[in-house]
Amino acid sequence: MDTSAGANDNLYEGSLNLEVLLFGRIRIQWVDTLSKHLMFDSVSRHLSIFRFPTFCVLSALRKEGKETFPVLDNINEGFMSTSAENRYQNYVTLEQEVLVSYRFLFGQSARSRKLIRSDLEKLEKSGQPFDTLLHTFCGPKKEVDKLPRNIWPVGCRDFEKETLLESDVYSAQSDFPRLGYRLINLQRFSMRQKPRRLTDLWRDRRNPLQWYTFWAVLWVGGAGIVLAIIQTVLAGVQVARS
Repeated sequence: MDTSAGANDNLYEGSLNLEVLLFGRIRIQWVDTLSKHLMFDSVSRHLSIFRFPTFCVLSALRKEGKETFPVLDNINEGFMSTSAENRYQNYVTLEQEVLVSYRFLFGQSARSRKLIRSDLEKLEKSGQPFDTLLHTFCGPKKEVDKLPRNIWPVGCRDFEKETLLESDVYSAQSDFPRLGYRLINLQRFSMRQKPRRLTDLWRDRRNPLQWYTFWAVLWVGGAGIVLAIIQTVLAGVQVARS
């Protein structure tokens, strides 16, 4: 398995939040298998998301007390890298990566929180097994901050406030040593997708410089056209009066 993230391993929230993923018509597929988390099928455009965050929370807390789940050890072996970068796996556990990914994809953007809330409500009403902690991890940060600090990777903790420290940019290598390559692949797919509507253009901030340039030109150009129309009208009025 090639787990290399490449020379640039930056993961941008603006390129991977749910709102942006929907530009590419990507749909969430809730799965029961932890090892399938963040698997993406570019043909069906289905992104697999593990549906039981409570399992990850309990596992993270047990590992803090030096207890382990044998089943998780077996899953971890499937992600082990032979490269030197696997040293980061000593500082971030698989379940911590999963928990941070909920925030990264669904919780850090207000629009994404609204979109995933609608999806979760449908899942809850479907009669399928539902973990209510999904609402917490995909909801406002003030609710997430009530959770134990120990469930988060050390690099994602605010030690002064003892809460989760969120960022607009993560490292595939150090923040997601096992799942990072899946996020990199998803990000590459996302970056190739183009907005289809004017409202999508307004919301699409995957490339901030391009976004600001486009709208600056649009506003300046629009203002210029309005001024030209006003000048033409005023000139016409003056001619009519003369």
